[in-house]
Amino acid sequence: EAFLNAGEPPLFVGFGSMLARDAARWTQVVLDAAAKVGMRVLLSGGWGGYGQGELPDYAMAVGACNHEALFPRVLAVLHHGGAGTTQTAARAGVPQIIVPHGVDQYWWAHRVAVLGIGPPPLSPLTFWTSVLVLRLKELRNTPTFASNAKALGERMRARNGLQLTVDLLERSLASI
Repeated sequence: EAFLNAGEPPLFVGFGSMLARDAARWTQVVLDAAAKVGMRVLLSGGWGGYGQGELPDYAMAVGACNHEALFPRVLAVLHHGGAGTTQTAARAGVPQIIVPHGVDQYWWAHRVAVLGIGPPPLSPLTFWTSVLVLRLKELRNTPTFASNAKALGERMRARNGLQLTVDLLERSLASI
């Protein structure tokens, strides 16, 4: 709470269950890029162990946390592109930057770019400070990412997915 309330909303960075060959390097890339663009950072360790060791005052490491409660309070979400994280960030109405690692994550990264709720994805093979700085600047300097994300989040929160599913199931069962 203190960190969240101590300044502008931070960038949330988490790669979930994705393992990194060099989590320390990935952490340093995030920290260096954030410093260059003047962003605060919340680093989620995940399975990869990101955010270990001493961090500068503009960064904080977090363990397991409630994304649904946290994401509406962040500037944007930098993540691996898992379906759950992508959906939760979209529902929160915040922009996203995806670094897909495999399987369906590439599709979700493409959807984020197509929907205009974040810049094009980053490749894990070119996850360098200079490249991340460009994406973070693009995120900050393209207000349509934030406005598109906010509008999508509002539409998603307005729908009662559980009730829609129940209604569809009941109609299907009634026709049998």
